[in-house]
Formats: sequence, C-alpha cells, structure tokens
Amino acid sequence: MVTVGGGVAVLAVGGWFSWHAHDLDHRIETTCMTTCDGAAIAGLDSDMHSAQRDAVIAYVVGGVAVASGVALYVWGHRGDGDAGSVAIVPTSSGAAVVGAW
Repeated sequence: MVTVGGGVAVLAVGGWFSWHAHDLDHRIETTCMTTCDGAAIAGLDSDMHSAQRDAVIAYVVGGVAVASGVALYVWGHRGDGDAGSVAIVPTSSGAAVVGAW
C-alpha cells in the first residue's frame, strides 16, 4: 500500500505541474493581448514547456507506481495463503528444480 500511496503523491505533483503550465500559458496569452514581445514571453514559454514535461513524467511514474502497488497487493493476497515454494530435488540423473504456486 505504500507504493500506491507514493504513486498517488506523485500523481498529485503531476497535477500541480499541469496547473502551473496552464497558469503560465494564461499569463502568456494575457501578455500577448496587449503586446507580444518575443523576448518578454520567452522565459514564460520555456517554463511552461518544462512544467508540461514534468507533469507528463510525474503522471507516468505515478501511474506505474499505483499499478505496481495494486498488482503487488492483489498477487500478494491471492490463494489460500500459501506463499508457494521452490525446491531442488535429487533424481537418478542429477537434480531437478520444482516449484509450486
């Protein structure tokens, strides 16, 4: 469950980056309503693109963490509680590896 919680936190960070990118885009649009000086908005534009990139990275990492946590939880609680086993057993020609899940 810690993995799921960490994933949700990273998804929240992605949400903040998305909001920040949207806010920067709005500031660029507002600035360009009166005068659209490329030098004036270059920094805002660069920051907006960085925030968009960071949001995508956070969404991917957070989504993978949540999916991994759910998978670990589901597969960890499957069956009648037996954890499964792996054994090396002797045979007439040497040894064999046997497993049960």
